[in-house]
Parts: sequence; structure tokens; C-alpha cells
Amino acid sequence: MEHARPPVELCVDGSPVSRADAWRRWKTQFNLFLKASGVYKEEPAVQSSLLVNLIGPDGFDIYQTFTLEDKERDDVTVLLKKFDDYFGVKPNVTLARYNFFTRNQDQGESICQYVTALKLLSKFCEFATLEEDLIRDRIVCGIRSSVVRDRLIRAEDLTLNKAVKICQADELSCDSSRRLECREMSGMAGTSSLAAIDAVLTSGRRGGGGSERVRGGGGASRGAAQRQRQRAGTSQCPGCGLRCGPGACPAKSVKCYVCRNYGHYARMCQSGGLKRMHNISLDNNSTSEDDVSESFYVSMLRNISVVGSPLDTKDEWHETLTGEFGTENFKLDTGADINVLSFKRFLSLGYAPMLLNVKSNIKLQSYSGDIIPVKGICDIKWWYKNDMYVLKFAIANIDCQSVLGRQACIDLGLIRRVNSIDISEFNDLFNGIGCLPGKYHIVIDKSVQPVVSASRKVPLNIRDRLQAELNRMIDLGIIRKVGHPTSWVNSMVVAAKKNGDLRICLDPRPLNRAIQRAHFQLPTLNEIATLFDVSRPVVLSVDASSTALGAVLLQGGRPVEYASRTLTAAQTRYAQIEKELLAIEEEQKGKMLIKSRESSPVYEDAEYVPSEESRLATRCADASPTPYNPPVTRKRAKEFFNSNLSF
Repeated sequence: MEHARPPVELCVDGSPVSRADAWRRWKTQFNLFLKASGVYKEEPAVQSSLLVNLIGPDGFDIYQTFTLEDKERDDVTVLLKKFDDYFGVKPNVTLARYNFFTRNQDQGESICQYVTALKLLSKFCEFATLEEDLIRDRIVCGIRSSVVRDRLIRAEDLTLNKAVKICQADELSCDSSRRLECREMSGMAGTSSLAAIDAVLTSGRRGGGGSERVRGGGGASRGAAQRQRQRAGTSQCPGCGLRCGPGACPAKSVKCYVCRNYGHYARMCQSGGLKRMHNISLDNNSTSEDDVSESFYVSMLRNISVVGSPLDTKDEWHETLTGEFGTENFKLDTGADINVLSFKRFLSLGYAPMLLNVKSNIKLQSYSGDIIPVKGICDIKWWYKNDMYVLKFAIANIDCQSVLGRQACIDLGLIRRVNSIDISEFNDLFNGIGCLPGKYHIVIDKSVQPVVSASRKVPLNIRDRLQAELNRMIDLGIIRKVGHPTSWVNSMVVAAKKNGDLRICLDPRPLNRAIQRAHFQLPTLNEIATLFDVSRPVVLSVDASSTALGAVLLQGGRPVEYASRTLTAAQTRYAQIEKELLAIEEEQKGKMLIKSRESSPVYEDAEYVPSEESRLATRCADASPTPYNPPVTRKRAKEFFNSNLSF
């Protein structure tokens, strides 16, 4: 028969199990084709030749590996048996049952498709008379909807057919609900349009000269539209959009995700947020396989016109660039492939729409996968730190924040990719045991009764690691091994570090009770500070933190004056070494110390300092400027505790 369709070529890709399944399906389709086409009435040689012809190149290569006699090559039964032996078509019952009992309903899979898949899997499970019952049980366990599962469990005398009907009824109900909701949404849009027309007609009649005829409609349709407007105006709930009774609105306890208030759905929100959502047109913004336009990804684009989403630049990365007609504050988005500027902002900056290349095939895609409408692209000049850059911008047809993409951030030097950090200069901070210089003497109160604490149990899995750590501490001289009886025995505490190593500590509470605490009175500022002596050398020690600069003027190791100030927003972004150099520069100019003297001097003799300053000022005024290049020495905190920069 000419209308019979032959099976497709055999595909032998995948695992041995998948190849065996593929051969089993192909063999079944081939036997059906023999009957449908009438070839089963032909000679066996014709059938065997047809098998070799239809099986495809992969199957033909397998056929050539068979050792066959001439008679066997013309026998289709022998060939099928050879292929069965090659693919090992004898099913693995255990594996087949495993696949059956672990098969759950997939997302978007209908109940009919799910049942069909279960029946196909059960063919090789050898369930015999239990096949339908086990398929029914698998449906109950593997159905995605928990509501339907509860209905199936509660049903009496549940059979396979009854279970399938219950699932089909639920699918039909869900589909109908979705259609009704879509109709209500479209009906609401139509009602809004009709209400606007009705307002115009009413004002026309009040004026006496308005026309009551609506284009494209006769009297009957006009009356029906009027009745629909009246019903919508009197009974439509502003919270849910339906005709619910008083106090029975289903949205009374629902939180709107647009304005964050309670009592209405988002589609009924009056804040204006949803009015600025953008519909995606399949004709203009589709991403089909034939679309050759250039696509760009924008990860952090935000609609600034939606209520509740203001532009907050305090906690986010922003940078201001200067253009030809004004400045603009950009969000730094390293996940964006292109720079973005809204069309509204484009016009407000003074640029003409004729500058846009509206014929460019460009598409913007947000992090959520939505297509962002684009008016066009253009090159715009911007100045940053006295350098001019020409940046390509996509002009979005929405009111959104301005974004600098990844490549622009790199070109402007705003970001830099750091693959590794060289800390070789500070190896001394990461090597050794961190022992501080000097010795400390602890005074013991011998009247305290010694304490012998019981040893704590150590988990078996860390005993070897604990012993290795104890041996390492002995080798470093941190602890020493004691093999004789002692009056004091403290419990050992073992804690795990983040890198997996062990930290060994002692429980110090019994020991602390036997230590005599030293009592010292803290010195006051006047006791610490000293008077300035013009005959003695001075050391100006400065330092910088992440947000401020500090300085202290020393003579003989005692402070004479203190000063500090906070960094500006731009200076806080300096590197740490740049902040420290800034502290040196400002202290050489005397900026911080002069301010400190004016506000809170620390000199004990207030009359002495002004007279000395006046004398030094007179000398400086009479003498010519002399270059002064003080030596700068960098010291570490453990060498010079007041600061790590001094000169």
C-alpha cells in the first residue's frame, strides 16, 4: 500500500539500554510497516532486503558485522534474531521496574501523556494481573497536584479509569478558570474604554449639542453597551474587579505587589504602577531562530516610574559623567553588555532624536528575560576626569535609570579585574606563630586551692589530627610535654578552624581565679602630653584609616599635639597607600595641626605657645623660603605603636 509510512532510520546513540529500547521500537514499527504495505506476502528475500534498506547507515554497519550464510541473508526472521542478540533485547525487569516506580508527572505534562508513559514503562515490568493497579498507584504517588492526590486518596473503590477521570476533570477545571480570568481581564479593559466614552457622551448631552451616536454601532449595540456600562459602574468591586457582595471581597486580605498595600489585587491598583508595564510584541520583539538581530543583556535595569522603586544612590555603585549639555548619574552595571539611557532623559539632556540610528537591529533583554523596547542607538561624548570618551548607548523607550555597562566601566577605569593579589611584601604577617616581643610576668596567688580538671573526651575521628597538632606546637616551643604529676591540670578545648585545621585552647576559668590582677590608674591627656620645645627634634606620626586621617606630634616619645579629619567621599575610594601619602602631604602643609590648635589646644601654658608661634612667624616672614624635605620612614605597628607612618 502506497500510503504506508516506513519507520525512520535506526539511531544507536546513547547507552546500551537506550539502544536496546530504540531497536525494540524500530522492530515493532518495521513489522507494522510490513503488514500495512503488504510486503509480508512477498518472499523472505524481499523482506530481508527491505529491512537492510530501511534500517539506516548505523544499522547497516551492524548488519555487515554478522556472520551469515547465503540462505540466512535472505531470511528476515534470522536477521531480526541477529539484531536481537546484538542489542540484547531481553529486558532487565529490575531496571524496568525502577524506571516505572520513579516516574513522576513532569511540569506541563497532561494526565493522558503521563498515563501513556506509565503504560509503556510497565510493558517490560512483568506485572501480569497487577499492571492496572500499579499504574493507578503510580498516578496517585506521582501526580504533581497535591489537591488531586488528596481526592484520589479519599475516593472509594478507586480504579485506573476512575483515577484518570478525576485527573482529567481537574485539568479541565483549571483550564476553564484560566480562560475565565483572561476574559475578565479583557472585559475590564473594555469596560474602562466604554466608561471613558460614556463620560464624553454625558458631557455632550449636558451641553445640549453633543451627539449620542457611537461610530460603528447601531441602536441595539448602543443599548447593550449602555447596560454593560451601568452594570460595571454599579457592581464592579474596586478590590478584585469582580461582582462580589459587601464584605465578601476575596482581595480584602491580599497584599498588592505594586503599591505594597492591602485590600486589592495588583491589576486593580490605582497607583499607576501597572500602567507603565510594557507589552511584548511578538512581531517586533520575538526571538525566533530566523532573527539575526544583535541581542544585549542588561541585568539591573529598573523602571523608575513605578511607584515604590525610587532611585537610591546611597548604597549602590554610581558615577557622574559630564556630557555636552549636562551631567548624568549612571549606575555601574558589570552584568550589562551595553550602556542604556532612557529616551526621556536623552531628550532632556538636549540631544535631538535625529541622532538615533533607528534602523539598527538591536534588542535589550532584562535579567527576567523580558524584551526592553528600544528607540535606537547612538554614540555620545562624555567627559570623566578630564578625558573624553565616545560611548555607544541604547536608547530605551521606557523611563528607566541610566546604566553604564561592563565594557564602559573598564574603559573609564571604574572597575578592574583582579585575578590575584601579591602579598609577598607582608609575608612576615602570615608566617610564624605571631609572638609579641617582650615578656610578661604573671603573679600567682598561692592561697588559691589548685584545681585538677577531668580530661574531656576527644572524638575518634580527630585524634590523629589532634596528636599531630600537639606535636607541631611542641616543636615550635609553644607548649612542652609534662610527664610528671602537677598540682594544676586544665581541660583542653578543641575547636575547628574555617580551613579545617584544629585550634587547641585551655579552659582558663580555674587559672584566672589564682592570678593576682594588677591595678593601674589610666593617665590623663595632660599627663601624657608634653610642652613643645623648639630646641628638641620632633617626630610627626601620621596614619590613615578607611574613612579618616590622623596625626600626632611627638617629642621624646611623648605627644605634643593631636589632629584628625574625615576623608571626602572621593578620597575614601583611594587605595590605602594613597590615603597614607595624603596624610603625609597634609601634615607637611600643617593643615590638620593648625585646625586642631584653633579648636582644642593641648598646651598647659596657653601664654607660652602664642608668643613662640609669633616669634617663629616673624622669622618665616623675614627669611626667604627654604626647601624642606623631611625623611619619611614607614614603620609597622609592632615597631611603632602610635602609627605606622612617621617622618
